[in-house]
Amino acid sequence: MSFCHNGHLALRKYIGAWNAVDEYVYRGADFDEASLSPLVHNGYTPGGGPSPTAASPLFGGANGLNGASNRLGDDDDEEGSCVPRALVMVASFFDVYGGLLEFFEVKRRKAEFDTDFFEGLRTISMLFVIYGHTLFFPQQYLGFDNPVNAYQFITTYGSIGIFPAELAVDVFFFMSGFLFLHLYINHCEKLRKKEQERLDQPNVDAVITKVGDGTHTHVPLRMLPPAEVLLMYVHRYLRIAPVVAVVLFFASYVLPFLPGDSPFSPFLGDSFFFTSCRNAGGWWHNLLFVQNFRADWAACVGWFWYLSCDFQLFVFAPIIAALRFVGRGIPFYVVIVLGVAVSVAGSAWRLPLLDQEYYNNTLIRCAPYLYGMLFASLLRVARIRSWLDRVGVRTACYLVGAALMISCINLAWYMQRAGIENALTQYSAASDSPKVAEYRHAARDMESFNRFVSAWLPLTWGIGLGLFTVCWASGHGGALPRRFLSNSIFVVVSKLTYTMYMLHPLVMGVHIFSQHALPSFTPSWLYVTFCGYAVFAFLCALVLYLTVEVPFAKINNALTKRSLPWASKKK
Repeated sequence: MSFCHNGHLALRKYIGAWNAVDEYVYRGADFDEASLSPLVHNGYTPGGGPSPTAASPLFGGANGLNGASNRLGDDDDEEGSCVPRALVMVASFFDVYGGLLEFFEVKRRKAEFDTDFFEGLRTISMLFVIYGHTLFFPQQYLGFDNPVNAYQFITTYGSIGIFPAELAVDVFFFMSGFLFLHLYINHCEKLRKKEQERLDQPNVDAVITKVGDGTHTHVPLRMLPPAEVLLMYVHRYLRIAPVVAVVLFFASYVLPFLPGDSPFSPFLGDSFFFTSCRNAGGWWHNLLFVQNFRADWAACVGWFWYLSCDFQLFVFAPIIAALRFVGRGIPFYVVIVLGVAVSVAGSAWRLPLLDQEYYNNTLIRCAPYLYGMLFASLLRVARIRSWLDRVGVRTACYLVGAALMISCINLAWYMQRAGIENALTQYSAASDSPKVAEYRHAARDMESFNRFVSAWLPLTWGIGLGLFTVCWASGHGGALPRRFLSNSIFVVVSKLTYTMYMLHPLVMGVHIFSQHALPSFTPSWLYVTFCGYAVFAFLCALVLYLTVEVPFAKINNALTKRSLPWASKKK
């Protein structure tokens, strides 16, 4: 009898044993102690008091199926033994209940630099994105029955919370760049530590320094080898592509054809966000993360432009990070400055780089990502950390950072307000010839102002955010970063921001196209609808997180990190 057949029999014994425990502990049934032999073999005792969900194979894949996996791996090393083991392991990855328990688990990282406050920033930024889209997407899908009221609301200061939505996306870019370089250097330091422990005698790559009465082998910090970088690319793509594929399929072939009794229901399938995915092959542009390469590719689930930009920046990030190890890091800082300059110039003058749209152009949106890498590098400089220990220096960082960020928010609001007022002036000038000259003069002033604001936002937002980040990451900041932004609620919810970003426009589309009349805009409608969208986006994201993101992430980790049992031979 083959091992694979024996493996299936062993798995049945495990399931039967756990069912026996379930029947005895929770239903009062009798059973033979011999039925527990597979569990006792793996260290289980009835006195341990497992919970009903942990004991049942239906809910407790962590105990039942993982125990079976260990049992199967302890038999023989015959060829073909990996097949049932692989199936059992993959099945355990799709343990929804175990994933739900892990979702509510809060893990605190103990490291030299504290980045837990990013969880709060990520969650708050996601809420601002949903808040801004609560006004944007209803207008894009069908519109309001009183659009003038919406425009008038935007011209009031009460709408200022809408415009940080775009800046919130820049917060995502900043955190991606900061965390990339931060983790990149951490991994380089781990590799250096391993090599330093391995070296018994100095070689050509090691420098001997006198330490006390002995010698110390100093291994210089090196960039990651090409093989590690390639594996990093594979890991990143496999980490996010399955979730993107599921959302694309649902948005293109399921959501538009859901039945509904609303007069607007048929228009959901004809929305330009979804038709281009089915008819123009837009789905593969998103799966390859090149959606923003051309303007006609960007229609398919257009909000995925951020995923494409972020992945493209990730592709170039290891190359930029490697420059930090060359020529005392001067090439690294030169590239950062040049990249920010291109972003600012392209934003101000709308340069048609790579035939991309301005809003989703990677070269134009790269400034916050590069700022993140810059401040992650500066945080590693001992002299800068010593400066941050001074109260006066930190106070100056907070004041300058707050001034820059507040100015960005207010200027973004004022630019939008001026644009609407300029459009109203244009409308009135079309019917009143004496006002034409007045409109043309206002339009020229408006163009100059727009260029200034468009250059100011990418130039200063990342600097302001970076000044706060280096202070907080170095262990300063008090209650705001440590107790509020690092709160357990933010840590839990932040796990869903990736899926919430992809799903919240779909939630809005279902709600809008299921109504029997166009929505009437009022500020109270905006606030209540935003709360509803945030809650439903959270719930939908949780389902996608447990059924797709977590299982495929575990499979990806097992493959790319070589942690599968059959990847290493037993000794």
